[in-house]
Amino acid sequence: MKVSSICKVNAKYEDIPEWFKISKNHIGGHDAAAIMGDDPFNSPYTLYYKKMNQRLHDEKSPLKNTASEKKRWGLLLEDTIAKQFEKETGLHFIKWGIVRDNLCDYRVAAVDRLNATKSMGLEIKTTSEYKLDDWANNRFPKAYYWLCLHYMLVYFCNEDGTLLDYLKGRDVCWYLVCLVGGWKLLHYKIDYVEADAVKLAEAEKTFMKRI
Repeated sequence: MKVSSICKVNAKYEDIPEWFKISKNHIGGHDAAAIMGDDPFNSPYTLYYKKMNQRLHDEKSPLKNTASEKKRWGLLLEDTIAKQFEKETGLHFIKWGIVRDNLCDYRVAAVDRLNATKSMGLEIKTTSEYKLDDWANNRFPKAYYWLCLHYMLVYFCNEDGTLLDYLKGRDVCWYLVCLVGGWKLLHYKIDYVEADAVKLAEAEKTFMKRI
């Protein structure tokens, strides 16, 4: 693979103080949707200010602890969800660390699982049963499309978003799996689409020129 390690395998970026410094000067998967205008919580402008370390939200907000608790439980369930997904699909993945794209030094990725041999990865989510409509009928929030495509940029693409030569003709993809309401496991295959990957790569490049 073309990536270079930033942090050890199995490390969670939420627990790594250096991640905040890394994320300020790089573009990660969770930034991609905001840059493309498909993040319901962040616009390109709010992302810009966050990268510039300007506080836009009250750190004492009563929602902060709730959000942190939801994230904690999501992380605790991650291994269980991954194992069940593997059981249902016959696919296998390993945990990974935080990596930098060595062909595009501002792109970073903190992925949940990866299968480098088969050129695919796995993104794991949990959500409330009240969000089931967002995930039903083979749909999922558009923000996760850009997140998974960003990971494909980091692992499998040239700087401009085109596939590395040795991967052309292969089934390059990312799987998205979500446990809804603690009882319904939904999963989706997100294929590499060159036109979108090139568009995302160019948008990220333009964004980085402004910070």
